[in-house]
This record gives sequence, C-alpha cells and structure tokens, in this order.
Amino acid sequence: ELKSTMSQEQSTYVSGASESAHNTNGQYPHTTQVAVPTLAALYSTLNQQPVCNLFAANDLGNAEAVYSAFGTHFLYCESLGWLFYTGSHWEREGAALQVQRAVTKTLDVRHRHAEQYKNADVEHSAKPQATIIDHAIKLLKPMVLARVDDFDAAPDLLNVQNGILHLPKGALEPHAPSQRFTYCL
Repeated sequence: ELKSTMSQEQSTYVSGASESAHNTNGQYPHTTQVAVPTLAALYSTLNQQPVCNLFAANDLGNAEAVYSAFGTHFLYCESLGWLFYTGSHWEREGAALQVQRAVTKTLDVRHRHAEQYKNADVEHSAKPQATIIDHAIKLLKPMVLARVDDFDAAPDLLNVQNGILHLPKGALEPHAPSQRFTYCL
C-alpha cells in the first residue's frame, strides 16, 4: 500500500487558488477522509515501493506492479480511451502519455531494484524498452477498465473545485477517484 507523503501543494483541497483547506493530518477539514495523493506524489514515492520481487518476472508482473502503484489514478474505457485522475476529476487529454510515463517509471524502478537485489529474471523482464512498455500498458487495461456509463452519472452531484456538492442536501463532500466525473466547475 502506498504511503501518503504529499507536500501541502500536492494535496491541497482548496476553495481558492492557493488557500490550504486541509488540516495538518493530511485530512480534509470537514471529514476524516485522508486526502488522495496526486500523481506527482505517487511518482515521488515510487522508488520506495516494493515493485521488484512482489510480482512475476513477465509482462503481467510488470502490469501488476504499475497497478499496485498507480491503479487508483488510471482508468481505461473503450469509448473514452485512457483517463487519469487529476485530484478532482478524470481527464482524457494527455492521459495516454501519463500512463506511458507511469509504466516507464515503474519499470525503471523495478529494473534498478532487480539489479540491486540480483534478481536477473525481473531485471531482464522489466527493462524499460518500447515493447515491454507496450505490453505492460496492454495488460494494464483490463485491470482498470471502466464503462462509459460510469462517468458523470449522478444527477444530484455537482463537481466543483472544492469538492462534490450534493444538490438536494447542500452538503459538500471531498473529491475521490471513485467519483467518476470528467469535469470540474
């Protein structure tokens, strides 16, 4: 499981451009829910993740390593293609490049760890080369598959910059990857 080592800038739950609205425990102020790490935070902790020996020394093992580090931040939908979680909504633009970057960085860390721990099988299978990257991406798709009907499907919820507004109750909830919004007002 990932440790949340976000900087205040990376995890800020804001109502204004720079106003910090989370408390010092990394939680949202109006709930006990812990702030979701951003992609930047996940990249910064990737080197600390046990991605070398926990997964098989093959393409599927590589995809599983990527999923273990980034699974909550990527989705694939046949109709929409790749999407990545921005901290407030799911974004299509640039998502395929974000996936490629995450796979490449995960393979690089996995490869370096394998060299360090003398695991020749993983070292060979996780070498960040184009075909290995492409195979990992292909095998990651079914792990993060979503249906187009999953997105923007809650008529009583409005996704705004500082959270999810539940219109009938007037309550504000924090953003979460499980909320499948493709917009943020």
